[in-house]
Amino acid sequence: MIRLFVPHDLKSGAGIVLDEGQSRYLAAVMRLEVGDEVAVFNGRDGEWAATLAAVAKRSVSLALKTQLRPQVVGPDLDLVVALVKRARLETIIEKAAELGARRVRLVVTERTQADHTNVARLQTIATEAAEQTGRLDTPEVVAPLKLDRMLRDWDDRALMFCDEAGDARPVLDVLAEARRGPGRC
Repeated sequence: MIRLFVPHDLKSGAGIVLDEGQSRYLAAVMRLEVGDEVAVFNGRDGEWAATLAAVAKRSVSLALKTQLRPQVVGPDLDLVVALVKRARLETIIEKAAELGARRVRLVVTERTQADHTNVARLQTIATEAAEQTGRLDTPEVVAPLKLDRMLRDWDDRALMFCDEAGDARPVLDVLAEARRGPGRC
């Protein structure tokens, strides 16, 4: 079943009108017709079964039927990643969404070659990945900050640094140590 993320409040019997892009996708690309079913979610009200109630040239309206799944909150997990080349960054965003990250925080480091990116495009990629993987929410993609500022403003949550050099302790050992006692590793 096709799944769509929508900004609307979802409740039994409600009707919603999709934006032009989603309408075009359902009507022209997927060739759905009145009476066909889709699933919708908004990150707040769970996942709902909906029926195409009207299909016009530039808009599709849905009638909500029943809740398929109640809303659940995923882990409070942020992925902090430096800006890399566009194609690789898009893949990182997609995989972060698929793996359940709640937020993707983009940072600019001393050796970052790019200092900006199209955050709206990355948010769209995260949303599409959430639609395809069955998530009931979409990760937030946070606009790039300089790494030192992001670290300065970091709250009291644990922060784990992953080292690609190969000489770091195994992550499972570090996490087990952190569970045994207070403090950070």
